[in-house]
Amino acid sequence: MIRFLTIVLIFLVFMSSNSCKDDFQINAKWKDITIVYCLLNSNEADSIHYVRINRAFINEKNDAFMLAQNPDSTNYKDSLFVRFEIWKNGQHNPANDIILKKVANNSKDSGIFANKNQYLWVTEPNTVLDPKAIYKLVITNTVSGKVIYSETPIVGNITSYFPKPGNKITITSKTDLEFKWVSGVNAYFYDVVAEIWYSEFPVDKPEDKVKKMITWPIVLSYFPSKLNEQVEMTVKISGEAFYNFLKDNIPVNYEVNREFLRIDFKYSAGGKEIYNYINVNKPSIGIVQKKPEYTNINNGLGVFSSRNQNIVSARITPTMLLELQANDKTRDLNFIR
Repeated sequence: MIRFLTIVLIFLVFMSSNSCKDDFQINAKWKDITIVYCLLNSNEADSIHYVRINRAFINEKNDAFMLAQNPDSTNYKDSLFVRFEIWKNGQHNPANDIILKKVANNSKDSGIFANKNQYLWVTEPNTVLDPKAIYKLVITNTVSGKVIYSETPIVGNITSYFPKPGNKITITSKTDLEFKWVSGVNAYFYDVVAEIWYSEFPVDKPEDKVKKMITWPIVLSYFPSKLNEQVEMTVKISGEAFYNFLKDNIPVNYEVNREFLRIDFKYSAGGKEIYNYINVNKPSIGIVQKKPEYTNINNGLGVFSSRNQNIVSARITPTMLLELQANDKTRDLNFIR
């Protein structure tokens, strides 16, 4: 998962009709619609937390794609006051509010929307979240007086039993892999994936190494038995599935050798709100293309939720390397010692 969820919404492309005798106006009167995205993570490395805030736009006299390239169409200037309220046991102390500041966002890719003069609202570094608290995001428009708000619990830390940090692992085609971890409180769903890292280089030029990675989805959208407490979770995958994955995703090339570097096992958890948002916005595959609108932002649109992640890196044993070299599915991939 990335540090901050960026999902672009194109709201309306408008039309006017001249086919009828009487003209009619399709668009309703302009209304300020605030778009908000924020995923809190109590395990964030730098403990900086981000909120993205934009506004929807519509203009009958200008092309929507042209407006999208104008930062003034989607941005609020200096009219927003953004804060997190911390609620514990139904109590809130305003003195503990976390005030966010507006900063330039220079990492947005080019596309339909302008990628310059974009902004995020961020906390100070080393802002530690309380996993037992409810966080309420409050955005006040100081010009209009409009208040946009939402709240979320914090997804707790995930503890991995397999693999354990620092341990080498052996995956064979004749045994099952049993992934075990203790769930984080308030985690609604889990994704477990493995990033498989290896280097590749020409047989006659071992100094020309290129590092590569492929992602093996072990289990997606896996639900814990309880949300409000930690429980042990187990997923079994056949070792043969691992070797099939390598066979299907690394091309045979007799002109190169490969070195197996490591596997990063990523345990990712998310709150209910982000699960709902992702599933509502999945591409439609049926005849009906119209989607329901999901948001948990009051007086706005978007999503405010929490996530967490634990990454366990593991190297392989000499026994597993021998299996990679001997197995029918991977022997032609040229993994060397």
